[in-house]
Amino acid sequence: MHYLRLSAVTAVLLTAGASLAACSRASTPPPSSDAAVVPAPSPASPPESAPASPQASAPASPQASAPASAPAPSASPSDCASSDSDPRARATCEAKEEFRAFVAAHQGCSAASECTVVTGSCPFGCFVPVTKASRAETLAKLGALGERLEKAGHRCVYRCMSPPTEACVDGRCSLAAK
Repeated sequence: MHYLRLSAVTAVLLTAGASLAACSRASTPPPSSDAAVVPAPSPASPPESAPASPQASAPASPQASAPASAPAPSASPSDCASSDSDPRARATCEAKEEFRAFVAAHQGCSAASECTVVTGSCPFGCFVPVTKASRAETLAKLGALGERLEKAGHRCVYRCMSPPTEACVDGRCSLAAK
């Protein structure tokens, strides 16, 4: 009986491994689950807003999948200068930083009912907690940045699991802990 259970688990693991191995080497791996919430920017930071096209990026391939707790964009500003030798890496870093700043400026809330979770896209994270009022603008920003990265030759594929619920923590929309 234990042998059958072990065999079933082994088969599932082998199937999952084969699916992941089938991904293109040009694909970016799924995001780590180390930071699911984008913290508030410092009070001295002015809100950033940029016009964006409402075009959506291509759907993710079912070949790879990210954990349900995949993070929103990086929680802190990053230095893209370390990516100078690779133009695609530099473009990705700059787009992620632009999206991180955009999201940070669109998370202010006083109750969870003001928040929503936008389904993100690669490489920006699976779940993006923002205010309901900025949902459409966030989707447009995701589409515009995704299109810009595609034109730069960025190939990134992962699939997101079901989203967590939204919360309002310390005046910022965030992802609720499960």
